[in-house]
Amino acid sequence: MLESLYTEAIKKKGTIHDKIKEYDNPNFKVSNFWNDEEIPLCDDDLIIAAGDGSKNEKKLLSFYFYAISAESLIYNKRLFKIESSDINTMSHGKFAKDRIRNYMGLFEVKNALKAIKTFDVDYYLYDGSLLGDLIRPSPIENEIPQSIRYDILDLAEDKLNKEIKSIENHDVKIYSNELVHDLKDDLESIQKNNINKKNTIKNNININKKNDIKKNSINKMNNINENNSINQNNSIANNISVNNISITEKDSINNKDTIDESFTLENVENYLENIEKLLALANLLKYKDKIIAISKTSIANDYFKSNIPDMAIFDKYIDNQVTGYSYPPKYSPDKDNQLKREFPVENEFFKSLIFTIFYVRLEKNKNILKIELPYKANEERIKEIIGIISKDCTDGYPYLLKKAHYDVVIKKNDIEQLSNIIGIYEKSGREML
Repeated sequence: MLESLYTEAIKKKGTIHDKIKEYDNPNFKVSNFWNDEEIPLCDDDLIIAAGDGSKNEKKLLSFYFYAISAESLIYNKRLFKIESSDINTMSHGKFAKDRIRNYMGLFEVKNALKAIKTFDVDYYLYDGSLLGDLIRPSPIENEIPQSIRYDILDLAEDKLNKEIKSIENHDVKIYSNELVHDLKDDLESIQKNNINKKNTIKNNININKKNDIKKNSINKMNNINENNSINQNNSIANNISVNNISITEKDSINNKDTIDESFTLENVENYLENIEKLLALANLLKYKDKIIAISKTSIANDYFKSNIPDMAIFDKYIDNQVTGYSYPPKYSPDKDNQLKREFPVENEFFKSLIFTIFYVRLEKNKNILKIELPYKANEERIKEIIGIISKDCTDGYPYLLKKAHYDVVIKKNDIEQLSNIIGIYEKSGREML
């Protein structure tokens, strides 16, 4: 680090502290939205599961080397676990890091579904926000021309759904990658058919343009010289139209067909990976009464409509010695309709979902957590859920979630060891540093 940064830190210490004070607003009516009622722990004999995932990647000159893992822990008298892992390489594509992150998310969702179906769990504690997965559309969707997305879905959707619905019978994997290669001939046929359709449309447009140019040229020549013969006008018009069409055809040859550019197996893989994630989420959310999504961080501002997140406001202005939960809960989609996007699959199902959102502190002097329930819950149900997740907590956080996090995390040293085991000697470009 440069010494000048130390100088800047000393010089700006006062002004930055003043700026931090601007984030304080004691006028927030936090007490209006907080119930400090002590919730009794659930004493029911329940099968509880929890899961988390991790990913890491090593950027090399020619490609990425990545590792992903997910773990679900199931407690039913004793501890069971489901482990799912994968390592592979990926080219430096436009959305490479997004795809790796999506792989991790897909492993987490499939692991959760497998745990629920295999062990018939009563409740599954899901790390993170399910609503966040739904309200953020994938940029990958737009990489495939809209004209052929439905053709691809017709080929792949049922096969993807079948694999997901039988998840308890096989290992968790990114099935869409396999599927694209199995359907390679069919996908290439879709490409050819759509190029032919597009060329037919172009030819029809060119014929219409040719006829319009010829007709306009005849009219123009008639206006210029009414004494010229019609044969002369036709001759001139034909020359003009031929010249114009040749220019059009030349432009058509010079411009690359957009389907040729975007319809690659890699882009189809990208697209179907996103479809697979949505289908997996839809299958998981069919068990919505069993799902409790828990977030350690959040930038949502549903309660106070401030630039400061609700979680930070509750954490700062609720006495650390006070446990409890926010009330009334927030429901989404609300009047702002956070699920206004159109989903390429399961659109009606996703649009029908209502999420109950609230914040909770499970132990004194511990952090605030955000809870999402993928259904509309009343206060009695919220108290019941708090009693369930409080039952086996350590440091204000569910034990199974904490254990899954520490079990599954892939550190930088781990990815280095894995690349050494594989025998990857590709340069990263940073060897001289």
